[in-house]
Amino acid sequence: MHPEVFQFHFLGQQRIFYSYGLMLILAGCCGTLMMAYLARRSGADAWDAIYVALLAIVGGLVGALGLDVLVNYRLYWQQPQFPGMVFFGGLMGGAAASLAFIRHFRLPLRVLMDAAAPALALGHAVGRVGCFLGGCCYGQVTKHPWAVVYNDMRAPATALSQGLEGLHPVQLYEASGLLAICIGLLVCGRLSRLKGSIFAIYLLAYAGLRLFTETLRADPERGRWLMFSTSQWIAISAVCAGLLLLWWNSGTRKRLDPPSAGGIREG
Repeated sequence: MHPEVFQFHFLGQQRIFYSYGLMLILAGCCGTLMMAYLARRSGADAWDAIYVALLAIVGGLVGALGLDVLVNYRLYWQQPQFPGMVFFGGLMGGAAASLAFIRHFRLPLRVLMDAAAPALALGHAVGRVGCFLGGCCYGQVTKHPWAVVYNDMRAPATALSQGLEGLHPVQLYEASGLLAICIGLLVCGRLSRLKGSIFAIYLLAYAGLRLFTETLRADPERGRWLMFSTSQWIAISAVCAGLLLLWWNSGTRKRLDPPSAGGIREG
């Protein structure tokens, strides 16, 4: 674990530049640049993609913080503190802000959604490395040889490991899965019949990954409703949303694609 990058003196106090913050900045930069490149390759304007990505980052931060407060409102009412961030809240907040911008300026929705999916997976993977370095979003106790022991008191995971027990590096599990999803989406984006459906495939793939990694998480800020955590319920909803997007894209393609000479519509 390496929670800080460096320390510096500013306004009369010693400040710390944390690894988590650095990885969030890198995540935003990597995701934005990839989305701009993919959008331009598909014929959209790169600057439009950058504006959408930046707005998604702002909306994502609001959504990520807001969902954590909503799930753990009793804790924050009793002990006021700066809230954490929940990815699914960020996904919903970012999507809402982006869609509003896209609809207002009549930008190519499906092209930008296709460009956003692998960029989002890449940025999320980088962000999960930040979670690993900062000791948040940690896993359960395990005896596996690759288990990680946290002993820095600034890391929330230290409360469980106490510097003695190893934990599942679930953050790295998810980062690896997200990187694989990113590569898979880039391959899918090359296939003409899948254009317009890349974001739906992303939702289905990440929901499956998250349903798995949630079973290994041990941080208490999960929120539980019946037998599942809040994120598991949202992942199930993401599966439904992904299937609906696939159905919607299939329907729009049939309406918009011209019939071929043999009477068969081409994708």
